[in-house]
Amino acid sequence: MDLERIKDIFELLSYIVVVLGVPAGIWQYRQAKQRESLERSREREERAWQVYDALDDRYYDYLNLCLQYPELDIYDIPDQDSRKTTPQDKKREDIAFTMLLSLFERAYLMYMQEGSEIRKVQWDGWQGYIHDYCMRDNFIQAWEQNGSSYDKRFQAYMRELVNSLNRES
Repeated sequence: MDLERIKDIFELLSYIVVVLGVPAGIWQYRQAKQRESLERSREREERAWQVYDALDDRYYDYLNLCLQYPELDIYDIPDQDSRKTTPQDKKREDIAFTMLLSLFERAYLMYMQEGSEIRKVQWDGWQGYIHDYCMRDNFIQAWEQNGSSYDKRFQAYMRELVNSLNRES
């Protein structure tokens, strides 16, 4: 076998490698990108569920507080009777509402500006819940006492909501 023939064989093999290797490389690259995209999507979904679980745990704690102190008007369904609250009960209500406001702030920060569908749906629910509480005088009083200690964006959101509800009344 002469050197020219060996050279031709290697040249043919290099063409075959290029012709088969480039599409195979492109296919592998696309597969890797797809796997990476799926992994990022799974991680985002997992983080969304972690946020959901954390907020759910805090809300569950708040509900336990409502059960523990049924004489306080802090549950999401306001009391219909107009009983006289003691200064101690008023203070407990303020503390409970401060806890609830902290939960609302967390929900706002976690969901309000997120683009995912899960978070948008979650924010819509929290927004309705916040709206309902903003219709209550005792909640608004707690907000007015403690509202300045929250995130500035949350403060602006709450001020706008409270003002819009006052205009509607």
